[in-house]
Amino acid sequence: MSRRIIGSKGQAAAKPTLPSLKRRVVDIPQDAWHGLTSWPVVTYSDVVIEDLDKTAMKRSMESRPFCRTVCDVPFGFFAPMVGYRA
Repeated sequence: MSRRIIGSKGQAAAKPTLPSLKRRVVDIPQDAWHGLTSWPVVTYSDVVIEDLDKTAMKRSMESRPFCRTVCDVPFGFFAPMVGYRA
């Protein structure tokens, strides 16, 4: 949409496809999380999840890339999803 001329036929044609593209962008990570959480439940009989302290991990690791990785990973998604699948 950003490269379309405002009011043109191309913009009018691209406008209806935009919501489906946005929906697909949102659904891809959700589908990946559901696939990632269903695998251990199907593969193993017992699944144990350790509760991690993110703030302590950030403080102990001085490496900036690792700290960014710990902050970006949504640890809060994994445990509840595995919990309701098990």
